Amino acid sequence: MATWSQVKAQQDAKKNDLMRAMVGYSAGQPLREPDPSLYTTQAQMYQRLSWIYGAVSVVSSAAASLANLQVYRMDGENKTAVFNHPFEQLLRAPNSLQYTTRYEFLEALIGFLRLSGNAYIYVNAPSPDAPPAEMWILRPDRVLIVPDRETFVRGYIYEIDNQQVAFDADEIVHIRLFHPLNDFYGMSAIETLAVAAESDYAQAVWNRNFFGKDNAKPQGALAYADTYDDESWKQIKQDVRDEYGGTKRRVMMLRGVGAGGVQWLSMGVSQKDMEFLAGRKFSKEEIYSILAPGLSQMIDPNATMANSVSGEKTFREYALYPLLKRIDEILTSKLMPRYGSGLMCEFDEIRIRDMALELTQRAAYERTHTVDEVRAKFDHDDEGIGDSRGNLLPSQIMSSPAGLPGLDGEMLPMGQSSTEGGTSVGAPGADDAESRLNREYAKSIADPRVLDALKATERRQFKNFCKRAPGRAGEFKFAYLDAEERSRLLDAISVTSASNASNDVHGLRARFARALQQFEDELDAQVRSESR
Repeated sequence: MATWSQVKAQQDAKKNDLMRAMVGYSAGQPLREPDPSLYTTQAQMYQRLSWIYGAVSVVSSAAASLANLQVYRMDGENKTAVFNHPFEQLLRAPNSLQYTTRYEFLEALIGFLRLSGNAYIYVNAPSPDAPPAEMWILRPDRVLIVPDRETFVRGYIYEIDNQQVAFDADEIVHIRLFHPLNDFYGMSAIETLAVAAESDYAQAVWNRNFFGKDNAKPQGALAYADTYDDESWKQIKQDVRDEYGGTKRRVMMLRGVGAGGVQWLSMGVSQKDMEFLAGRKFSKEEIYSILAPGLSQMIDPNATMANSVSGEKTFREYALYPLLKRIDEILTSKLMPRYGSGLMCEFDEIRIRDMALELTQRAAYERTHTVDEVRAKFDHDDEGIGDSRGNLLPSQIMSSPAGLPGLDGEMLPMGQSSTEGGTSVGAPGADDAESRLNREYAKSIADPRVLDALKATERRQFKNFCKRAPGRAGEFKFAYLDAEERSRLLDAISVTSASNASNDVHGLRARFARALQQFEDELDAQVRSESR
């Protein structure tokens, strides 16, 4: 039986053989396949063709403006944010000369990646394992990869004006798109769009020449009915050429042309006959669908609001998110180990979420899972709330004393509910998914007017609940009240706690009603003052 060392040696030999086969004859030499001039052509397309410029620039600028990179420390499957990490600070000011801000740096990086299928970052660091002091972006048309039979990539050559600068493999972070026929370079989508782009460019040039060089003068011929001798025919042609030739648009007046007169024979095709606008629109749709999915639908002047929103969702999910995910995973693999083990970086979520669907899913999940399980799944809080309530179903907490500060109450066993006179005293609207939103979550999706409405709804539910059981104010879930408002409300109804042992229920309710009304008046006054 083979030992582990023998099996490992066999695996390493296979890997080395594979790398030698993939590198082949090009080992140690700059790889010029595909020709670097291809990237120059792609950049020229970006300069000359409006559809490609629009698609690439919108993707790069939108991604740069939306992308916020966060560094995390991993502990198993759990991750904890490391705020203001040195790499985040570096990204805010990558260098002092080239792209000096986070936005400029990401815009150029994503622009090159989308345009050429390759993006190169030069990492200026004291050693291969040290954190970088600067980051520079290298133009793809100037970078050559040097393959190696042992390490796959030996290094990179930066070539400009017949001068070459060599970089070690650890000094360059290469981000590339999938290429089915090349193991080293990425493939640009413009290679797929070459025919469409060149056709659209030719149409644009022809239209420019028609209105510029030819001054919108259609192609055609003057047909004379009569026959002229050579001398007269030569003179007529010269007169027409001198007076009406070239790009001049004059009305030619003729007389004595005979019975047949002079006829104009069209020899060209008009823009309408060629369906010029329809052809260019088709080219735009094809280019946008590959370079920036959803963009055409999003900015179409005839699009409805629903179509525009749907287009933006498609644009974020299929044009921006995959690029950002590709970048943050490469940065995690290549640069995060320089700062220590167990670190990763990730861009914030930019995809549009279906809030109504998520709330429905959360409401259904809460029926069969505990508070800690719900928080772990939907709030990414794996630590839980830290007490016995985390092991209860949300519905049990809503129908049992919650033990809020300042109020007495005990947790009920699993499956038991609190009752008063045989009637459940659970909070009204407990099954309403809206009542399960916390204040911070609501802020992310609602404007201040909606928040005020949510708080008013919460107060009404609280008031109705306490009318039924004024001594159990602590059972209610203060979903939309912040810490200060909770404290004020608890102070306002503290009289109910002191009088909880009293049998004077009517007096207790009256005192509570006055305290709650005072609290509501204070909140309403605060809302009015803020609205001014």
